[in-house]
Amino acid sequence: NPVEWVDPLGLARIKNAVEGDRRHQEFNAKIKEKYPDATIQCECYLRDASGKSVKDPISEERRRVDTVVIEDGKAQTFEVTSPTADKTKQIEKEINIHTEGGVFIRDRTT
Repeated sequence: NPVEWVDPLGLARIKNAVEGDRRHQEFNAKIKEKYPDATIQCECYLRDASGKSVKDPISEERRRVDTVVIEDGKAQTFEVTSPTADKTKQIEKEINIHTEGGVFIRDRTT
């Protein structure tokens, strides 16, 4: 019987997390240069018009957007993802949340 490798310390996860954090920091630095007058916020939940966080009715999960640029009362959202990541489930969840009214972002500064 072949022995399967076990990652007891979670090192593979740590490497992925470190790489993801590096991508986010690089992206956010570029966004701040491109939008110097905007408010840049990270990890923002999709919300309804009253500000309530909206869950996907199927998975019962909420959706956080990686980076949001808020300028002149309008929000533009960005995802920073691994080039090899399959985003199919995330996109499906986001579509379901949009259908439930989750198309708003709370501006933490106001």
